[in-house]
Order: sequence, then structure tokens, then C-alpha cells
Amino acid sequence: MSRGARAGAGTSGLTLGVLLALAAAISSVSSVSAAPDPAVTSVTNPAAFPSAVRPPARITEPSLGLGEAVRLTLQHDPAIQVAEQNVGLARGQYLSASGLFEGTLEVTAEYSVDKHENFPFLIEREEEKRALLGALASGYAELNEQFLDAIAQGETMFPACPEGLEPDPIEVLEASDRVRGTGLFYEDVLIVRLDGIDQEAADILDLCNPDDDLGPRSETTFDMVDRVDQIMGLGLDDLITDNVELQMERLALGQHIAEAVAKKAELALARNGAVPEDQVAQSTAIDVGYQKRLHNGLRLDALLRLLSSQRNFAKKSLDPSFGGMGIRNEFPSLAAIGLSVPLGKGRGAVSAAAPERAAGKSVEAQRALLHHTMTSEVFSTILAYLDLVAAQRTLALLEESGARQQQIVELTAQLVNTGELPGSELDRVRARVATVNGAAADERIAVLIGRVVLANAIGAEVDTIGQAPLAADALPDSLAPIEPAGPLIEQALAQRWDRKALGSLCEGQRILTDAAQADLKRQFDLVVNGGLSTLYESPFFRHLPDELDPDQRPAESPLHFDEPAGYWRSLNEEWKPFIKLGFSWDFPFGNNVAKGRFVQQSAALTQSEIELGDLGRGIRDQVVDLAGRLERSRQMVAHQRAAVAYHEQTLQAATEAYRGGEISLIDVLTTEEDLTAATIQLVRTLQLHLSLLARLKFEVGNLLGFAATGDGAETIRFDPQAFVAPR
Repeated sequence: MSRGARAGAGTSGLTLGVLLALAAAISSVSSVSAAPDPAVTSVTNPAAFPSAVRPPARITEPSLGLGEAVRLTLQHDPAIQVAEQNVGLARGQYLSASGLFEGTLEVTAEYSVDKHENFPFLIEREEEKRALLGALASGYAELNEQFLDAIAQGETMFPACPEGLEPDPIEVLEASDRVRGTGLFYEDVLIVRLDGIDQEAADILDLCNPDDDLGPRSETTFDMVDRVDQIMGLGLDDLITDNVELQMERLALGQHIAEAVAKKAELALARNGAVPEDQVAQSTAIDVGYQKRLHNGLRLDALLRLLSSQRNFAKKSLDPSFGGMGIRNEFPSLAAIGLSVPLGKGRGAVSAAAPERAAGKSVEAQRALLHHTMTSEVFSTILAYLDLVAAQRTLALLEESGARQQQIVELTAQLVNTGELPGSELDRVRARVATVNGAAADERIAVLIGRVVLANAIGAEVDTIGQAPLAADALPDSLAPIEPAGPLIEQALAQRWDRKALGSLCEGQRILTDAAQADLKRQFDLVVNGGLSTLYESPFFRHLPDELDPDQRPAESPLHFDEPAGYWRSLNEEWKPFIKLGFSWDFPFGNNVAKGRFVQQSAALTQSEIELGDLGRGIRDQVVDLAGRLERSRQMVAHQRAAVAYHEQTLQAATEAYRGGEISLIDVLTTEEDLTAATIQLVRTLQLHLSLLARLKFEVGNLLGFAATGDGAETIRFDPQAFVAPR
């Protein structure tokens, strides 16, 4: 049972039936604001109040005007607060939907490490490298011993080459890619340093004789002297006087080279260590991305990516001459812009922006429902207030009747004392007084019930019955004429907030239905990506950088993969453009997901349209019915007021006639009872008429006036003079 129906408890059956009929039409509950002054007032919408739960009202004055009661309802009614939060929920959903089209800046940083066994070809390469270094170390060590023996014995013939060893060590090393990274080479240049002998001098020497022949096979002694003297600038013309001395110099030079190569190969073998079984790859990535979806279905992506990577054998130095893998630390960078263009599925503004647009309509609908809830709660508060006014007025009429009955008792007692009436007549009139007093006691209970119902309607909290409000206003003396039903119907269809809310919901459903229909098409997207990329490779790390020739040393210091300086160097490298085009097709079998969504949205739209049409039809019927009933009740009030006036005149005349003994006691009591019944009936008819008027204003949608709707400065107007008059 609604508050309007509860407000009728304790009244006559007719009034209770009317209130029940009125309450049955209320679909939601809410309140509005007005000032205590009964004049038309304008106040701020409670939706602008803080969203926190507002406490129940506390009545500070025992009597309330209708305007003040409505104001308290506005501020403290729970249903209004719930409706306000529904608006907040809808606004949150709208913000969430619109947030899909906001640009998003995303920064991510990643670090990854991967350790796994070496591939077989890497293991084989490392084994071959060490085998070659071992062969070089042992072969040239043996050749060095042969040179020393030849020099000690004064021989001039070059020693025979050990098995598997070529005459020219440099040709051997330069011809083999397998020794790259062993420490003998850096940037494809031999780093073996021979005391007093440069690379070109070593290039001309065959350190051993594979055929056991004497000397170089293609040069004369003097040609050799001339070349060595030109290359080394040793002044051999003055120092070497014969072929023997020259041959001995060549043997000493060969011994020096053989010893140096053997030691370098042995050192490189020791530095490389054991064959590595595992390798470790480490990398970092820093992405700065920006994404934005557009309302026409396009999606824009921008990305700046800074990467770094390092690959090396596990437990090995990054220096290739100490067993490192020989892969530089890399710092690639990328700056790209991508655009995704939907072509085939119709995901333009119809579909892409549909959730946001539908959410906006939902906000409008919830705001309209809030206004409808306010109107409904004001309607319930008016009914409760009118019920209390009627109960208070009825109690006052019964008390007035009791006072008149007491006057009749006193007059009857005088007549009994003079012997004009028997003593039984005094008992008759006293019985009538008791009856009236009993009715007044019942009505006092009705007043108490009405006070509690009104307190509940305005959202007040009472601890005792004395804190419950009393009605300060009275029923009006005059009633305004009723407008014809035709214009009222037009106003109702244009002003009813629940109809506006349902209309907004229909629009939202139509937006989603159109989007679902567009999504029935196949998806066909074009993706365009373009940008610039660059790569920086760090120099190799060197444990002993002094081994490098000065002109071979890197200009920049080597960097670890996790050093920020690598990113900066990468950004300063040469940037090269790139572009990429892509197409994607979507061919779902049956396409039942999209079809099902379209069927659901179509059904929901049809339901909303049916409800909207039915609501309009019901409004028309209610306005026509209420306009007719109001006109009849207005006429009834006029007739009953005339009847009350006649009953008052009749009672006055009957009292004088009874005093003179012209009529009986029964006639006086009957006349007084008729007056009391007529005045009480007039009160009930007035209450009925005003309740119907409140119902009509509710149906038409002009019970409250809203200004600057949707604004933080929205105001609400309420006119209590249409229902009550100040006492």
C-alpha cells in the first residue's frame, strides 16, 4: 500500500476508496521543494545536493504548512535519494562509454631474460675454433724450436713445416673465418703484435719450407734484402754483406714471428676457456604509446619504442677475445603511427558511437524519472496532508457538535426542572453527547494516524507522537474551475516526465538497434602503419683495450644493454622510414552472434514503443475521467455548502423553537445531527475534490514546475494555494 492509501486510514469508506484508487496509479515515489510560505515558491533541485545519504527530517515546529511539508519531503525522502543515485549511475555509465573515445597515454617498461642450451652449430663452431687455436699454438711452438735449433747450429736453411702448418701464418689466419673472435683478430684486422715487426713485414715471410728447399721459392737473396730494407728501413745494405748473414737474419725474423704467433694462439686458447654449453639473452623495452578511438570508427595508434638486447654465452665475458659470443649489444628504436580504418562492416558513427549515444539517452531518461519520482512523492505528500487536514477538520466539527449538544443538555435540564419535559429526555440528550464524544475520540485516533502517515511521507523521524506534524493549513473556501479535457491531454502528453523518460529509453534502444543492424555486415578493416626506425650497435667490451691498435679503438665507450645512454645514442642515429599495409576479414559461420544481438535489440525497441503507446493511451483515459469527476465533485461541493448553510439556519431556528417548547427534543437532536453530518460530508467531498485535483495535476504533469532542467541551477516550483488555504 502506498503512502497515499495509508493516508486514508481512519476516514470514511468513500474517502478510503478514492485514496486507494489514486494510489494505485502511482508508479514511483519522490518529492519536491517549496518554502513554508503558501505562496508560489522556487527552490533548488535536491539533485544538486551532496550525493551522501541525507538523514531523516526532524520536525522543529508542531504545525506544518503544505509548502513546508513538500520541502521536507524533497530534502529527506529516501525514494528521491535513490532516484538521484540512479541518475549518478547513469552518468557513470555515460562517462564510462565516452571514455572509450578519450586518448590514452600508456607507458610500459619490460625486462626479459632467457637462458637455453646452445644450438649444435654454435657448439661445433666453438669446438672448431679451439681446435684451430690449439693446432696453431702447438704447430708454431714446434716451428719455433726448429728455428732455435737452426740458429744455434748456424744453419741457413729454413726448417721444414710441421704437419698441417702452412708457411705463412698470416695467410692461414686471414683465410679462416673460424678464428674470428678468438683474440687474434679485431674488426677483421690481426692484433698480434710482433716486437719491431709490423704486419706487412710478416706478410712477406714464409716461415717454413714445405718442400725442404732453401729460402723463398720465388725471390733472390738480393731481392729479399731489398724488400726487407724498403719495408723495415733497417739499412741492410750496410749491415748485411753476404748471403749467409742475410739468411741468418731471415731465420731470426722467422723465429721471432713463430714464437709470437705460438704464444698469441696459446693465450687466445686460454682466454676462450671451455666450450660454452648455454647462452643467455637479455632485453629491455620501453614503450610510450598513445591510442585514441574516433566516433566514426577509426582508431589511431602512436608508439615510441626503445629496445635493447644482449646475447652471450653463459658464464662468458662480453669480450669476444675472452670467449664471448661476438654479438654486439643492440639498441633499436622505433617511432610509428598506425590507423585502423573499418571498411566493410559499417562500424562508422552508427556502431562505434552507439554505446555512448545510448548512454546519453539513459542519462536523460534517469533524470526524467527523477523528476517523475519527485512529482509522485509530492503527490503522495499532498494526499497525506489533505487526509490530515480533513481529519483535523472533522475532529473540530465533532467537537463543535459536542459543544452544541452540551448546550442542548443544559437547555433540556432547564425544561426538565420546570416540568415541561420528563426526566427521560435528559438521558436521551446525554446519550447523544456520549455518541458524539465517542465519534470525536475515534477521529482523534484518525488524526494521530494521519500525523504519523504525514511524517512518513515527508521522510521525518519521530520518537514520540508529539513530534509528528500537524497540518497548519485549512481546506480552501473556493475552488478553481477545471479546464477542458482536450488541452489537458495535450499538456499531459508533452509534460509527463515518465513519458519523457520512456521516450528517451526508446531513442536509446533505437540507437542500439541501428548499431546491431550495422554489425550484421561482414568486417573488413584496413590497417596502415608507418614511421621511422633506427639501430645503434655498441662496440665490444674489451678487458685489455691496450692490445688494440690506437687507430682501431672505438670512438665511443661500449655499453651494457641496460644503460640509458644506449637509448640516447640510438635516437641520434640515422632514422629510416618504413610503411606497412594490412587487411583483415571476418567471416563468421552463420553470424549468429550479430543476428542474435539484432533480434534482442529489435525486441527491446518494440517493447519500449508498445509501453510508450500504452502510457499515452492511459494518460488520455485518466485525464478524461478525472476532468469529468472533478467537475462533478466541484458541483457537489457547491451543493453541499448550500446544504450546510441551510442546516445551520434550521438548527438555529430549531433551537429557539425547542426553547419555546414548540418542537420536541428529537427534532432538535435530528437537526443538529443533520448539520454535523452535512459539514463532515462537505469536508470529505472537499478532500475528494482536492485529491482528484492533485491526481489530475499529476497526470497532466504540472503538479511541479521545473526550470533550467539539467543544470546545476535547476529550480522547482510548487503552488500550495491550489490545495490549501492559510488558517
